[in-house]
Amino acid sequence: MNYKPGICTFCGNGCGHMLRIADGRVDGVFASRNHPVSQGRLCVRGWNIHELLSTNQRITSPAIRKNGILEKTTYDEAISVVMEKLIGYAKSSPDQVAVLASPRSSNEENYLLMKLARSVLNTNNIGLDSESGHRASMDVLKAGTGMPGMMGSVSGIMKTGFILVFDMDITHQNPILGSEIHKARRAGATVVTIDSRKTQIAALSDHFLQTRPGSNKMVLGALAKIIIDDNLMDSEYIQKYTSGFEGYANLLGSLSFGDIESKTGIDVARLREIAHLLAKAGSAMAFYPSGISGLDADMIGYLFNLFLITGKAGVNGSGINPVTGLNNLQGGYDMGAAPDLLTGFQSLDDEGVVKKFSDAWGCKLNPKKGKSPCEMLADPASLPKALIVADHDEGII
Repeated sequence: MNYKPGICTFCGNGCGHMLRIADGRVDGVFASRNHPVSQGRLCVRGWNIHELLSTNQRITSPAIRKNGILEKTTYDEAISVVMEKLIGYAKSSPDQVAVLASPRSSNEENYLLMKLARSVLNTNNIGLDSESGHRASMDVLKAGTGMPGMMGSVSGIMKTGFILVFDMDITHQNPILGSEIHKARRAGATVVTIDSRKTQIAALSDHFLQTRPGSNKMVLGALAKIIIDDNLMDSEYIQKYTSGFEGYANLLGSLSFGDIESKTGIDVARLREIAHLLAKAGSAMAFYPSGISGLDADMIGYLFNLFLITGKAGVNGSGINPVTGLNNLQGGYDMGAAPDLLTGFQSLDDEGVVKKFSDAWGCKLNPKKGKSPCEMLADPASLPKALIVADHDEGII
């Protein structure tokens, strides 16, 4: 009997575990005590992850549909049939070939899939499911910071003085992250939840602003307006790191506190209390959902601007942090599983980038921006003739 370290493959937390191996089979799992993220904890999903290896729903052999029925076959035959058809489409109509990558796949698998799509099938029609919310988040963060990912870290939660949980049921979606936030609250951090739902984290927070559905953007604008009106913004930070503040302030100036109260259902006095707590905190972190249940780019922009005007973006571990419900959604994008990006978020619009990859791979890449499979499937005029679906749950497809 021995033990092998690993990373949980459920949510985006990245908790560490030890798999127990006996007689050549994985028969148990234990939390990794020294792992920097989970610190000896696992949620109910993590404690049962080893069962995935022995479920009778696993596909153990390839199959080809013949006369409407899937029949088992050999890998040699399956690969031969698939590649013959794919190569045919790649030569005649590469724009009608699509690849649906997976946030469940490893970085290495997504990289190889992306390379197959571009260097062999000559198509940039590749993407991830659940991509709309996370892509919006990455675009906002990349435009604002140059880095399309979390601005803080799980290990920094215990060091921050103010935590905002925005529009997400974090203790259910990412239980270990939720427990770390609750632990920080017990250690003295102020935790604020803004949501139209009364979630578990809302009940555990110091302050819960239960908004009317559809009014969260106005709440963020109201908090920013109060901070500016009460002269609580970090003027030095704004001048050094931002642009367009005057236009932003003028936009917020048009908000009426009467409209804010009637549309959000939140008293201005409560909003002012939260705004002052955020502005005066030594450090602050916000957590919001990303992926299928993610926010749109406009909402994320409002949240980011709130942290910018208070000087809480990229300083002392402060910042806004997208939280994914799937384990490698971010990694899929890092590897270039997107219709307009190559590995490392390098753009297809950059001729130098395209040449660099073409030279490295020994082939001429298609520089034309593709479409995601989701976009193609939603448009009857661009339905793919061939679709590769990798590492997906049956329900997602």
